[in-house]
Amino acid sequence: MMTRDPVCGAEVNEESAVGDEVQFWGMPYYFCSSKCREAFQREPQKYVEGESEEELSYDPRMFLGDM
Repeated sequence: MMTRDPVCGAEVNEESAVGDEVQFWGMPYYFCSSKCREAFQREPQKYVEGESEEELSYDPRMFLGDM
């Protein structure tokens, strides 16, 4: 199945994508190169459409517990 690399927008075959899929917010992402995969892993929110931190309906720190 074909999908788009979220970093560069290239079409990627899920079966021949570089490395394993990367999960973010419960969704799998596939990449055309290790460079794109590494960029996504550093800043996934930069490449994924959806809620930004300002739009969250909860405080993400509530899941950190007593650290």
